Amino acid sequence: MARLIDSYSESNQDASELVNSEGEIRVGQSFTNSITGILDSAKFYLKRGGSGGLPTGNATVTIYAETHATAYGTDSLPTGSILATSATFDVSTLTTSYQLITFNFVGAQRISLNASTYYCVIFNYSGGDSTNYVAVGGDDSSPTASGNNIWYNVVNDWKYRNTRDTCFYVYGADITTGNMFQLF
Repeated sequence: MARLIDSYSESNQDASELVNSEGEIRVGQSFTNSITGILDSAKFYLKRGGSGGLPTGNATVTIYAETHATAYGTDSLPTGSILATSATFDVSTLTTSYQLITFNFVGAQRISLNASTYYCVIFNYSGGDSTNYVAVGGDDSSPTASGNNIWYNVVNDWKYRNTRDTCFYVYGADITTGNMFQLF
């Protein structure tokens, strides 16, 4: 069983970020790794949308190291190269209702994570358009996650938004045995 590293529950969802090739192509959250372990999987709260109704192509989740100018959770951003990339997910299989979608890290992408270290988990989708997009669930009304929302626009660089949190889960495995377990 996977061990929960950090999360922000989908029960908080009251907003959507529309991810497509004409706007934001990456959306995510900074988080605190609570274990010394091996990266296993991540989940985002996703649905398809738009008047065209069916985005196509693949999405992934990536993990980056975190940096901040002021404080973690205030202005956290990804830094450096991608540390790990998940297996792909076919976005055309999404429904028009939000659902938690799991992205697995396999093989060499199952990297070691350092305990008490900040990271960024990012959903990536560069297909679709304003009429065929993937909506990522978030919380605009009362965000309380320890980290902050992060996004990347096709014409800009990484940006942070500390007035929104993204619904996400990150899981890991015990580094010494590889056994999976979950904390509550």
